[in-house]
Amino acid sequence: MRTALPALFAALLMALGAGGGRTRAPGGQGTLDVTPDQVPLLVLEGSPYEMGWWHGHLLRGAILERAGAARRLQPADYIEAFADQGLHRLGERLRQELDGMAAATGLTPLDLMRAEVAPELLRFKGAQATLVGMAGLAPTVEGFEARLRYGGAGMPAFCRDTVVIHRKPTGRPESLGLCRRGSLGAWAYVTAEGRGYLLAEVDVTNANRKGFGGGRPFEMAAREALDATADVEQFAAELNGSMGHTGLGFSLHPTELPRVRAMGGVQIYTAPDLPWDLGARPFLAVGPYGDPESPDAKALQAQVVAPPELSLDERWLRLEGLGGLPLPAGTQAPTLTIKAVGEVLSLAWLVPNGNGRHVEVALAR
Repeated sequence: MRTALPALFAALLMALGAGGGRTRAPGGQGTLDVTPDQVPLLVLEGSPYEMGWWHGHLLRGAILERAGAARRLQPADYIEAFADQGLHRLGERLRQELDGMAAATGLTPLDLMRAEVAPELLRFKGAQATLVGMAGLAPTVEGFEARLRYGGAGMPAFCRDTVVIHRKPTGRPESLGLCRRGSLGAWAYVTAEGRGYLLAEVDVTNANRKGFGGGRPFEMAAREALDATADVEQFAAELNGSMGHTGLGFSLHPTELPRVRAMGGVQIYTAPDLPWDLGARPFLAVGPYGDPESPDAKALQAQVVAPPELSLDERWLRLEGLGGLPLPAGTQAPTLTIKAVGEVLSLAWLVPNGNGRHVEVALAR
């Protein structure tokens, strides 16, 4: 009976959600492009609540499935406690998005938040990082280019689950994000102001250095922090704990020197400042290494970043060929690219596995 009840509840939840939810749009606008051979592109316009409603309305089936799967995870009480905590620690705008999504799907905010916190929270119980990555950023004559390549056992499922979201919030800068379907967090994110980040998971062996920053999943906390800060230094200071993530943040300052500022490294609980700063150097790179002092992490800096004679193309090739990025058999690493070229910012997501899929979106800076 104890085993059957969670499954019964999930089935009831799905059934209620299938017939519930607000059926009329509250305002704003949303479109979902599911062109064959392309990664889905979700465009959301309006207030936070309106964008959340359109998100829930257009991806309702995937969100119901996600919520049902999260409800079956154990330990259920543990996950629910952190989900409830997370609800009370969301910023106002993100909470309004969540409420809009709940209204469109017929789920409760707690149902949605349970699905957000569960994957990261279970890492605290011993689950390993499954979405690791290597990232680099370089200033260019016309702006910058940043790339992130993903690997790990969870990479194929992540690729199947991703959607690129183009948000057009009322009275605020537009943004582009690489997200899991139905999630309000983002693994890669850039705003029309030229601020952004790239994220991947990394294993942290010291359990005392793992933490659930502010009670929110890291990809949600990162999106909130970027929207609330003016440069990469403030952004990095806002991120105060994770179960183990690596990545880099950046900000564009066209009228200043340097024009591009970026920081990278491992994010953990009560972490010191990120260990690597672009400064006046031609390149910044991070890899799937939980310890920035490890031999592999030092080799990445020595071989890709430090040599002054390398061209940008040579640095990208070295970053790609350095190794250390585990790939499931028969797969290739997908690549996320964010560029600033003059007055245009773009995000491109290329998934080479299977038949191959891609999407590229641009917005004016």
